[in-house]
Amino acid sequence: MGSIISNEELIKMHNSEFARYQLEIIYLLWFQVFCSTLPIYSSHATGLIDFSKNILNHIRNKVKPMRDIEFIYRRLFESCGTTKQISELRAIYKDMIKNKIEPNKVTSGVYY
Repeated sequence: MGSIISNEELIKMHNSEFARYQLEIIYLLWFQVFCSTLPIYSSHATGLIDFSKNILNHIRNKVKPMRDIEFIYRRLFESCGTTKQISELRAIYKDMIKNKIEPNKVTSGVYY
């Protein structure tokens, strides 16, 4: 995850840069928690994954560029795989490619 930065980089940030950094970290944590807890609510997985895709679309438009948007897609892949939402997984992958986000080897491994 590339959003964790050094103390030296934090000190150099202006207030708006620091606020943006914190916002991105909050969203990354939200998706991490979402992925971890989705199996508990697997009977509602389709609706919850749709909700998470809406959040992703919203933040992708508000926070540009996101350092770790690929990490978010990876978490969504894991969520779909855990709850056996194969059609959602494919749709998320197509969305990732459409938005010109190249999956690294780890994300590709999660997808396949």
